[in-house]
Amino acid sequence: HNNIYIIPTDNLNLDSYIQDTTDFLRKLDALGPLPDNSVIFTLDVTSLYTNIPHTDGIAAAEKYLNKRESQEIPTQFLIKLMDFVLKNNNFSFNGQNFIQIQGTAMGTKMAPSYACLFMGDLERDILENSPDKPFLWVRFIDDIFGIWTHGMEKWHIFYEHLNSSHNHIKFVGSVSDTCIPFLDVEVHLDNGLISTDLYCKPTNSHNYLPWNSCHPKGTKKGIPYSQALRIRRICSEPHYFNKRLYQLGGYLRSCNYPPKYINPAFALVRSMPRSSALEYRQGQRNTRITFPITFHPNLRNLPQVLLEKYTNILLRDPNNKYTFKEPPMLAYRRPPNLRSLITRASITRQPDTHVPGFYDCLNTDCTIHTHNFTGNTFTSSVTKKTYRMIQTLDCNSHNIIYLVTCTKPDCQQQYVGETGRKHKDRCPEHLRDIKNASDVPVSVHFRLPGHTTKNFSVQVIEHCRKENTPFRKSREWYWQRVLKPQINKIHCSNTRRTSKPKPQKSVTFKTRPKGKNFKGIKEK
Repeated sequence: HNNIYIIPTDNLNLDSYIQDTTDFLRKLDALGPLPDNSVIFTLDVTSLYTNIPHTDGIAAAEKYLNKRESQEIPTQFLIKLMDFVLKNNNFSFNGQNFIQIQGTAMGTKMAPSYACLFMGDLERDILENSPDKPFLWVRFIDDIFGIWTHGMEKWHIFYEHLNSSHNHIKFVGSVSDTCIPFLDVEVHLDNGLISTDLYCKPTNSHNYLPWNSCHPKGTKKGIPYSQALRIRRICSEPHYFNKRLYQLGGYLRSCNYPPKYINPAFALVRSMPRSSALEYRQGQRNTRITFPITFHPNLRNLPQVLLEKYTNILLRDPNNKYTFKEPPMLAYRRPPNLRSLITRASITRQPDTHVPGFYDCLNTDCTIHTHNFTGNTFTSSVTKKTYRMIQTLDCNSHNIIYLVTCTKPDCQQQYVGETGRKHKDRCPEHLRDIKNASDVPVSVHFRLPGHTTKNFSVQVIEHCRKENTPFRKSREWYWQRVLKPQINKIHCSNTRRTSKPKPQKSVTFKTRPKGKNFKGIKEK
């Protein structure tokens, strides 16, 4: 993390900036009684991240970055990096690659700070050019909370002014003289006094981590306290606090949390003044060496074992005792869960198993997709006849007949081969033969002048019904006779014969009448 520079939005003179819910609550507590006829409002920017023009966003960021006290990392260097990130956001959709030309990607590390700086510059222009200004205006990225004291008629004028301030940025707002939600806080206004309660969206199912979940026990034991502390922090009035704490107890019991962990945590939070819950605690820098390990429930005694080994082994070693001045700090790594096993960032179309044809497999890391020629037909480059497939095939198909085609426009020669193994295992061998200049027909052809492996294209055209070599070679010979591939005729020291093999006693060959597709082999 020492090599990552975070744009410091909290100290660049952004008056409206709020760090989190705690910072928001502290600002509300500092207000005191409000003027008469005050109303509270919230604003939300519609799709902020994807609507920031590059020129406006970079200009705003440069303006604020130049105000930094420390210019150890030059502003122009940061601007070049920012420009590179914004203009090279490549993503894949439906098998095609795209470059984002406006806005910033949602997932990039710099997006929140970049959006904050843009909004800070925009809102400063908006407020400076407005004849009537809000009594309070605070913002968390694209969510804005404010207090208006100039009457509703002027509020509507101000709202129109907001939405005419920038061509790409539009605000959606709500205003109330009683209560309004912002972040996870429900703000109440009563006779000029502000009070706060916990806000939960109607869709919130309060489905906390089940007690029987495969997580470290310390993680589960900390949930009652952390959630109760959040309620203590947000709820400014005792009746709000008691109501929400009672509800939390019911949610936790429905998730099978034992009362022996709920009750002491709640008692500790009840005894805590709200002012203490609103304090920021400075974390101490930990210099202990971390020992990360994937969590497993059978490792519950690992901390004690680690301490034992530290005392018995590390401290006795003359070299390690200076490296490990303190016992290593155990850090559990999350094992794979259902979400990580099921979801994937890149979605590959899964072929319908009822639609014949040759398709790429579902493994996005498969190395032969660039050489596969997918589709439901194949054509002889000599006879120009096209044949329709009657099976569903992919890279994992085995016991197959395959057709290699040279895609060089003035060549188009073909090769018919067979293998008992999977296509994804046999195809790379052809590519290695070409690279190693092996004396085999495919290698000889693709090393001709003007040819490269980029011209190597392959289709699996048939899965052989019987898994034995004589039968498969019979099918290979059949397709060599029908498609008339020219590469098979190249004479090499390792060339196999292409003459008709002796037919197996148990099978005969059957073809469809002229003009119809070949169906296969039928047993006697």
